[in-house]
Amino acid sequence: MNPLSKNRAKQIKALKKRSERYEKGLFLIEGLRSVMQVIQNDILEIQYLIFDENTKRNGHPDDEARNLLRSEVPDHKLLTAGSGLFKELCDTENTQGVMAVAKMPDPVYISDLLEKKGVLLAVDRVQDPGNLGTMIRSAVWFGAAGLVLAPGTVDQFHPKVVRGTTGATGVLPWLESDLVDFFDAALQKGWKVHILDGGKDARSWKQVSPGGMDIIAASNEAGGVSPEVSAYADREQGCGKVRIDAHGRSDAGAQNIKAPGVESLNVAVATGILLSKLAGECA
Repeated sequence: MNPLSKNRAKQIKALKKRSERYEKGLFLIEGLRSVMQVIQNDILEIQYLIFDENTKRNGHPDDEARNLLRSEVPDHKLLTAGSGLFKELCDTENTQGVMAVAKMPDPVYISDLLEKKGVLLAVDRVQDPGNLGTMIRSAVWFGAAGLVLAPGTVDQFHPKVVRGTTGATGVLPWLESDLVDFFDAALQKGWKVHILDGGKDARSWKQVSPGGMDIIAASNEAGGVSPEVSAYADREQGCGKVRIDAHGRSDAGAQNIKAPGVESLNVAVATGILLSKLAGECA
């Protein structure tokens, strides 16, 4: 393995910035588990695999896994860095001594995504990287067919989002689009749109059945469904609002649908529940 040069280290460190990621078409993957999963998926092209040279010690519990990683990546892509430099490259303190630089998968066209069957996940202005990472991971777990990201959503290649996916980044075909425009195209193709919303006019998730062409739309944690998307759901046939009921409240109706002591359900958890319903039962 070759030592990481200062110039290359500077280029890799710059990938923490969104503008640099998209200019170079590269992003960071941190942690042994995430890197191993990405390599096993064999979807993304690995540009570099970088090890903290101070973790190369005999008898370490992760030695076998690290050796497996080395065997899966060509020698010219294997690099080492001192602990100080390695930590500068990482976005987390618990680095596990392994990180990778991977090429971003290209976005697909709306027409390509709508030719698929199953469930698509549309994300509207979700800001928390951990939430988006969990949502992507859940979508992959339940076999979703694609991912749509609205403007204002945290970058799916942000290091914290990538860490939250635990290696699922790049598995789903993806695109960025205004959601109303995307929904227009989807409804014309026969898709149904289910907008997660805790409001009183939403129907219970238990009343929703898989249709084979379903879109789940999950919105901003604090602001909820945008006015544009909400108005769209109110006027367009084939597009409706869905709520996840609190325990024992499936028949509570509009007046009392919250759990005692809990204001709302985390958007990633709510998304996972509806994915399980629409994608899991359809599998």
